[in-house]
Amino acid sequence: MPAQTVRFSISGGPTATGTIDVQLNPAAAPKTVANFLNYVSSGGYTNSIFHRAAYSNGVPFIIQGGGFQYNNNAVVTTPVNAAVTNEYSLSNVRGTIAMALSAPSGVTDINSATDEWFFNVSNNSTSLNSQQFTVFGTIVGTAGFKIMDAISVLPEYDESAILPDFSTIPLVNFTSGTPDATNYVLVTSIVVLPEPAQLGVVNAASSAAALTSGIAPGELLTIYGSNSLASLGPATGVGFDQKSNPVSTTLANTQVLFNGTPGPMLYASSGQTNVVAPFAIAGSSTVSVVVKYQNIASDPLLFRTVPAAPGIFAISGDGAIVDNTTGAVINVSNPASVGEILALFAEGQGVMTPALADGAIISGNPPYQTPVATTTLLIDGQPVPTVYYTGGAPADVNGVLQVDFAVPSLAPGKHQIQLQVVSGGTTYLSPTGVNLQTK
Repeated sequence: MPAQTVRFSISGGPTATGTIDVQLNPAAAPKTVANFLNYVSSGGYTNSIFHRAAYSNGVPFIIQGGGFQYNNNAVVTTPVNAAVTNEYSLSNVRGTIAMALSAPSGVTDINSATDEWFFNVSNNSTSLNSQQFTVFGTIVGTAGFKIMDAISVLPEYDESAILPDFSTIPLVNFTSGTPDATNYVLVTSIVVLPEPAQLGVVNAASSAAALTSGIAPGELLTIYGSNSLASLGPATGVGFDQKSNPVSTTLANTQVLFNGTPGPMLYASSGQTNVVAPFAIAGSSTVSVVVKYQNIASDPLLFRTVPAAPGIFAISGDGAIVDNTTGAVINVSNPASVGEILALFAEGQGVMTPALADGAIISGNPPYQTPVATTTLLIDGQPVPTVYYTGGAPADVNGVLQVDFAVPSLAPGKHQIQLQVVSGGTTYLSPTGVNLQTK
């Protein structure tokens, strides 16, 4: 199922009227997305009510809807379909939409989601991820965030006399009596927007989808497919000039813009483009990605900006690991020995220090750049005891990371190797599937 964007049209008085665009994520939650769209197509969310606004420690927490509608001047319960199987995998961060659980109070049933959903007004990953609330989409565009925030701070009232679920309902211009259409915050409609052709944006090392993992400053990215363009670049692929320093942000009439800033171009062709995300996106919550070829711009795609999205360059499941002395690649036919000094190459570790220009080639004398965030090499989930160097890869583009390490005492065979980056108390791990072969 391809990604789709749906538009919530909201009627909520002078401050909370507008639209919220949500990009659904069927790759992460296919059954949940299908369930949601079934309610949309059947009219189950037409004139639905935001019936709950919750705070946590005085901070807006969630706003919830989907379970009740205002039809013919009366509140009615949305007809409920069968519960959908839990598909928790994405974090309940700010701006995401997740399914509420309908299990009775005091009962834990992660497979009880039916029609009700909620928007995470704050980063609720600490409190909600452990309860496995299924995130199935994220708000795109600043307008949607403004409407969500406006709803979250509306006055709340205890209207549990109408329905028990209305104990913390946000209302507009209400004083007393029975709320009506002018008082409720209503989702007057949810429609599926005409689907623009999408770009597939992935981590260049791990192929992890940016829609799920976000984009980190300095991350090397691969962009696939075509969109409103005839192509993403020239029919015959063109690589960057390896003598250029810094690497140019234009290659064969192709550019990739990140919040309007062009990234260093590594490769351009009609079906694939490789680029480095500018370090300037650090600190922004979202990043808009646009491909331009021959001055024709693609439809923008919006992603979360994250401090790190690590990936290890690999060859057929083995890390792109080389013997630091001979330059030989370590693999099944050439396993490493205990104590052998090896080098691997990765990216997506985030901001480096000292800061260099985007696209700069790492040169000069060591020590070179080092990651700002705590970056650790793991083998079978354990930190590697002896690491000689973790920093910019000499003679490579700014953003590529080199890790030199000694092979610890390991049993012969295949061992999982990962890069761990800890930033702001959050841990980011490169995907599994990259291996170190030992003898």
